[in-house]
Amino acid sequence: MADASHRELPGCGLAVFAMLLLCIFTVGISGVLFSTYSILQSGNELTPRRLSYGGVVDPAMLVPLRDAGLIGPAEVPDAYHAENVPGTEACAISGGEVMRIGVDGNKSMPIASITAVTGSDTEVVIHGDTSIVCHFGADEGGERFRRMLENRDESK
Repeated sequence: MADASHRELPGCGLAVFAMLLLCIFTVGISGVLFSTYSILQSGNELTPRRLSYGGVVDPAMLVPLRDAGLIGPAEVPDAYHAENVPGTEACAISGGEVMRIGVDGNKSMPIASITAVTGSDTEVVIHGDTSIVCHFGADEGGERFRRMLENRDESK
């Protein structure tokens, strides 16, 4: 009788094997899709060009600020934004001052002497004894930088 049942259901073993392969294939494709999604989402994480606390920035990015004498050798900015990857053009807030390094020279201004903060989320203009212009890309933190400087009176 056992022989008769095998003859009535030809290819059953092959079908089970094909379903097992299909399950493995589905798990593999799902893994690839979830990995790709997580890689794309990691674009929202910390980058050298996003406004961040200086302590989480690569120390090499802070070298131009140190070389310009705007921050000390062990000082870490409260807020830092690099406009280019080497950090040769950047804005920072540290020690009660807002500072900028760039091709147009190095500038520093005490936060207490700021008279107005204007501009948009992509270009923040700080007015006071001098004018400092900080350039931000989309979603790089220009709005937060501007709010930090606009709310300077509340922190006193």
